[in-house]
Amino acid sequence: RKMIAEGIFMSKLSYLIELCGGCGAGLKYSLQIIQNKVARVVTRLDWSTSVKELLKQCGWLSVNQLIFYHSVLLVYKVRMSKTPRYLYKMHISWSYQYTTRQADSGLIKLMGKPRLELVKNSFKWRAAAQFNQLPQEIRKSENILDFK
Repeated sequence: RKMIAEGIFMSKLSYLIELCGGCGAGLKYSLQIIQNKVARVVTRLDWSTSVKELLKQCGWLSVNQLIFYHSVLLVYKVRMSKTPRYLYKMHISWSYQYTTRQADSGLIKLMGKPRLELVKNSFKWRAAAQFNQLPQEIRKSENILDFK
């Protein structure tokens, strides 16, 4: 059951998670409900079992955790490989011009403040802000396995 659920549902969810990350809270909540139902089918636990326990037994992350994980991982890969160029330019164009504590910590400089909710939820802003939330030793790691 778990293998079928991961093949049918979780693979599609992981594939589209970057797109879902910019969606509204209502759509994310709907995806979480579907994931919870799939986890109940996989584990065969009753409705009184908490979602945290269901996801733990399946070995899955919640929808919001998946969004955070994949967004931050993509920013890290782009910064290390410098490809694709358009994503690399998107995040490196906001680099610091002077050597400061903030520049040395590996933060992505966010320019201005977006006024629209649509812009705040875009990959450019969301992923940069999530990357900046990570501890400095994780942001500066050279190996992707250490980063994960």
